[in-house]
Amino acid sequence: MSEISQPARKSGLVAGSLAGFVAAIVGAALYALFIKVTQWQMPLATIIIGLLVAGAIMAVRPTSRLLPISAALLAIVGGALGTIGGYVLVTVQAVQAIGRSVSYGEAFGLVNDHLDQVVTVRAMLYWAAGAVVAFGSVSWRIRGNRSQAAASAPLAEDPLPPGSLFQPAKNQNPTNL
Repeated sequence: MSEISQPARKSGLVAGSLAGFVAAIVGAALYALFIKVTQWQMPLATIIIGLLVAGAIMAVRPTSRLLPISAALLAIVGGALGTIGGYVLVTVQAVQAIGRSVSYGEAFGLVNDHLDQVVTVRAMLYWAAGAVVAFGSVSWRIRGNRSQAAASAPLAEDPLPPGSLFQPAKNQNPTNL
């Protein structure tokens, strides 16, 4: 059985992705509630969702180069869920206001039937902006974490002892051989 002299470094990929997923769901829920309360879609909130996702991922001090992509995708998912969820809540509220009853599943079906009116090009551009913010923020943090880890890592020793047969002798000119 061999022993590993140094513990394997954790990249933070799983912990960062999980934290980003939770932040995307929380951000989507808050955005959906905002849409329900104000009856107004504020696509700028999807950039805030991107910042929430990035902040959650950066909190685990990640070093994995895959996390910026994860952050961007989670920001898009959070923005989309918030937008669609908000319209589902508004649909339920509007149907109940006229004295009828509707389930959230039925309201989702109604929103899904009119998805082209809910998901506009403008909304998708804001989702993309949130993704860019999340990607850039996490990339910046990972770059800093990786350079900090490299600076604090001990220098590797030369594995060959002095005078080894596999090491060239000093002051030896290969043209004079």
